[in-house]
Amino acid sequence: MPGGGGIGGLTPEDGAVLEDWLSAARNAGIETVSDLTARPWQVAQPDLVIGVFETGQTAASWLVIRAQGRWVVATVPNDTVSDAHVMLADALRLIRN
Repeated sequence: MPGGGGIGGLTPEDGAVLEDWLSAARNAGIETVSDLTARPWQVAQPDLVIGVFETGQTAASWLVIRAQGRWVVATVPNDTVSDAHVMLADALRLIRN
């Protein structure tokens, strides 16, 4: 998926932030992002869930989650969740790039 254009529920500004971040992150081994919001979650339904995939991986390494107007990053391999951030850009900075 090219950039964040296919992520429903993003404002145009956040879509641009995600696309710019992804363009830079590809140099660090990030291949793509995908809207995973529609998947069943065993917690209260978040507003938006963006899976971040490393090159060659079939499962997301990070989940960028918006709930109640805040963004958090869940690092899948070590089951950690970041503090909440108001801005998507601040959350994305937590992912290696």
